[in-house]
Amino acid sequence: MGFSVHRLVVLARYLGLFFLFAANVALAATASAPPAAVEATLTVANRTVATFRTNFSGATPEVRAARAERRIKELGDQGVTPEVELVPYSVDGTMGIAIRAGDQILFALSPGDLDPEASLSLNDTAEESAKQVREVLQAYQEQTTPRMLLRGILLTLLATAIAWGLLWLLLQIGRRVTARVALQLERRLEKTRGVGWARYTYGLILRVAQLVLLVVALFVLDLWLTFVLKQFPITAPLGDHLIEYLFVYAAHFGEAMLGALPGLVAIAIIVVISQAIAGVVRSVFDAAQSGNISLPGIHPETASATRRIVICGVWAFAFALCYPYIPGSNSDVFKGVSVLLGFLLTLGSAGVVSQLMGGLVLTYSRALRVGDYVRIGEVEGVVQELSTLSIKIVNVRNEEITIPNAALVSSAIYNYSKRATSQGTMLSTKVTIGYDAPWRQIHALLIEAAHRVPDIRDTPEPYVYQRALNDFYVEYELFCQISEAKQRVPILSKLHGAIQDCFNEYGVQIMSPHFFSQPSQAVLSPKEQWFAAPARSAEESAPAA
Repeated sequence: MGFSVHRLVVLARYLGLFFLFAANVALAATASAPPAAVEATLTVANRTVATFRTNFSGATPEVRAARAERRIKELGDQGVTPEVELVPYSVDGTMGIAIRAGDQILFALSPGDLDPEASLSLNDTAEESAKQVREVLQAYQEQTTPRMLLRGILLTLLATAIAWGLLWLLLQIGRRVTARVALQLERRLEKTRGVGWARYTYGLILRVAQLVLLVVALFVLDLWLTFVLKQFPITAPLGDHLIEYLFVYAAHFGEAMLGALPGLVAIAIIVVISQAIAGVVRSVFDAAQSGNISLPGIHPETASATRRIVICGVWAFAFALCYPYIPGSNSDVFKGVSVLLGFLLTLGSAGVVSQLMGGLVLTYSRALRVGDYVRIGEVEGVVQELSTLSIKIVNVRNEEITIPNAALVSSAIYNYSKRATSQGTMLSTKVTIGYDAPWRQIHALLIEAAHRVPDIRDTPEPYVYQRALNDFYVEYELFCQISEAKQRVPILSKLHGAIQDCFNEYGVQIMSPHFFSQPSQAVLSPKEQWFAAPARSAEESAPAA
């Protein structure tokens, strides 16, 4: 065992030495490899003079560009324009060309500085660099000339005044266009009484006109800035680049529009076909809702919701087809925004989805319709609106109550209008009378009161149940049928009045007695009073032979 441990220790030492040796070799190879040169551009007075791509005499491209820039600026600050010429040289067998101004070498170019993607020779590249040096030195000299500065300032002020005048003119045109569109819109709305697409059409025209004026204003500002920059030798190249950028961007925009044109045409075709399919679906389900046609599994109450679901499915499928043709849909930014919107929608739509599902449950269960008289919890009234997220109920106090669909799913819904047309709506009320009142008389009085209310149906016949025999009184409940569920509260009020009248006429008091001690005599109804008016016995109720 000890021998094995010793061998493992020795092996570990050899492995450690091996890895240390390999790391030193790799480090030495990395140190001996020359660092890759980083391209550097020599820019002076907003002009690109040369581009250095290789090391020269131990100097990196960044160092070479910085030295050349310092030398050129020193000459420019002196206000002299010496002769700029090319001087060929050879270093370690490598041929190159140096740029010299007077008796000072500004910088040198070697074959390694050539652009591999361009077809220019070293001599052509050096000639172009010398030309740029001459322009830089001349710009520095002209920039210090009082006459040139005064001319540039005066022309700048003149151009600013002209640009300001043009912008003011564009502003006045915009105001006139807005006023004219508003006037035409007002006249159109008076003729159509606010119905139609006039408001949206004129609004679109106004926005297009404002967009055109904005583009013109930006173009004026671009011309003004280009003109001002070109009046001074140092900033003149910026003016040239500004116009170049404008045309380049316009060309890119045009190319992008042309490239996106086939996709836009495909999107337009998909939208037109989807619109036609949605129109057919809308017509079919509207006919099913009105009862003109019958669709399997589709009821008139559910036709509207089913139509919306099918149309949403059609447009979702159309969007899926259009997505690849949307300009920029393949870009990472577009995909990132899509993912972000999906993430936000997922987080924020939990409650909305529960409301939507609740609305679907209510719709397809056909629990209620607009105009039904219902009771949900403590809320009782007429259904005014069924929406995707909630319903609205108007009670007898003309209060509009909004109930979320999610709350409806977990609540019992009492629909009094569902069977009102065919079977009538049940109406009931309770009274409690002492045990000394004959129950047959109480039954007869309650039924008589129901017959006195004209809104209560005679068929089926009203009837009374004794719901409970409490300690001190009997609980009676009268049941009757009415035809109009929305009139439950007024009819119930009339029935209560009729019950009071009937009981008063026959001398029966509506009162629930309570005893705190044993009565001196039994509280009961004598047999001779069992059929007190208006009650009748079975023999009296039998028809005469």
